[in-house]
Amino acid sequence: RDVVFYNGRIDKEKLDIIFKNIVDKEAIDNYFLCGPGEMIFFIKDYLNQIGTDKEKIHFELFGVPGASSGQVEKPRTVEEGKMCSITIHEGGKTFTFKATQAAASILDAALQNNADLPFACKGGVCATCRAKLLEGQVEMKTNYALEQDEVNDGFILTCQAVPLTDRVVVDYDR
Repeated sequence: RDVVFYNGRIDKEKLDIIFKNIVDKEAIDNYFLCGPGEMIFFIKDYLNQIGTDKEKIHFELFGVPGASSGQVEKPRTVEEGKMCSITIHEGGKTFTFKATQAAASILDAALQNNADLPFACKGGVCATCRAKLLEGQVEMKTNYALEQDEVNDGFILTCQAVPLTDRVVVDYDR
C-alpha cells in the first residue's frame, strides 16, 4: 500500500509533518539541500520562515533553466567598445590582458586570451569560478552560488561578472 507522504513533491504540509513529528530542528547544525531548483528554493524559504539561520542553509544546484552560456547583456552604464585591463591572480601566477568592457564575462574574456582558469557550469550555479574582486567594479548577471555575505566581502562569479571600470583585478587564490 502506498503511503501518500512518500509520494509526490515536497510541500508545506509534508515539511510541517517532518518538523513536527520527525526532525528536531534544534538538533540540526546545517541543512544541505540538493535537487531541482524550484524545490531547493521552496525548502530554503520554508526553513527561513521557521526561524532557521540563513548561515545554516546550504544548497547545490546542478542546472538553472535558461542558464547563461557566458554571453551577458551589456550593462547600460558602459560605453560601447570601451577597453579595459583585466588582471587575474590564480595558482600563484598573474595574467593581464585587455578586453572590451562589458562585452563578455571576465571568465570568457580570459579564456579567449588563453587563460587556464577553473570553471564548470558557466551559469552562476557551481561557484567553481569564484574569485575575490580586488580592484574595479563588476556587474554579475546571475548568482545562484554565493551567499550575500560572500558578495559583501567582494567575491564574484567570474563567469557572470562583466567589468564596469577601466581596470579590474581578481584573485582566485583567496
